[in-house]
Amino acid sequence: QLSAAGFADDDITHRLSVDARYAGQGYELTVLLPEPAGFDGAMIARIHELFHQEHERRYGRSDKGATVEWVALRAGVVGRVPRPRPPVATRPAQPLEERMLARQPMIWSGRSYDAPVFDRPNLGRGDRFTGPALVLQADASVAVPPDVTMTVEVTGDLILHLQSAR
Repeated sequence: QLSAAGFADDDITHRLSVDARYAGQGYELTVLLPEPAGFDGAMIARIHELFHQEHERRYGRSDKGATVEWVALRAGVVGRVPRPRPPVATRPAQPLEERMLARQPMIWSGRSYDAPVFDRPNLGRGDRFTGPALVLQADASVAVPPDVTMTVEVTGDLILHLQSAR
């Protein structure tokens, strides 16, 4: 089905793992198997050998003479996708002042301000202003305090730059 979804054969990986334990134990180890090639006697012997190696690595001992029980066998297919590129914010053509929605009274530390209000989708790469201000978006609002500078990064992230204590 991944091939039908457009994945190249080189981008498809089959994963096979076995949860196994020594007979009588109450906990299992997950053993990742090499690329599946069919379940014949050689593959089963290889799974047991990998289990003993993992037990030795994890607990410092193994018992190659003990019976190994399989508790679960898992198969999966993974399709590799290209690494996503971070979004790049556009630079709006209009000056920031023309993109202001309104001005609104705001009170910070007992002092009243006439603060600009911006719609987040209308802000773009390189926009920069000093608060107080309010940035509105569908899922949250950002209140920019007085003397705090906000910039819009290339990715569209809003960065607040706090002034050092004087």
